Amino acid sequence: MTVGVDLAGVVDVTGLLGTLTVNGGTPGEIIAGDIHVITVLAGYGNKVLQVIEGGIERQIQANPVNGDAMPGTVHFAFVYDSQTAADPQLAIQITDTNPAARSYNLALVVANSATAKFNLALVDSYLNGKTGISNISLQGDLLNHLSAPELHSPPA
Repeated sequence: MTVGVDLAGVVDVTGLLGTLTVNGGTPGEIIAGDIHVITVLAGYGNKVLQVIEGGIERQIQANPVNGDAMPGTVHFAFVYDSQTAADPQLAIQITDTNPAARSYNLALVVANSATAKFNLALVDSYLNGKTGISNISLQGDLLNHLSAPELHSPPA
């Protein structure tokens, strides 16, 4: 399934959501029994992604250190791969057209499970530019390899 603009509502799939590509951002919610791959080309905001897969909620959060809303100059292109391994993993590329040093934190969050993981495979910046990230936290593992979907889709 391809969404040509922002995914601002709710996508609710009882079974398998095989492939979802969003050309804009994902301020909405994605709910599915199982997910293979989600690719987002221009994510933005404080809640960059909210996915509920098999009852487990995972989020990508970007939170300015001053508590404000994320500036419109920051965009995230990413691949959420839940097909390759037991735990979903993320490859993310950040574009900030007006970066300020240590201005926001990036978090991969599992909201409703003490044991589920949300792994990070890649953090990259567009054209090796500055990102403004202060801290990165994740409820999962930091991986040393990309999956096939991450290699063959933006941002990898």
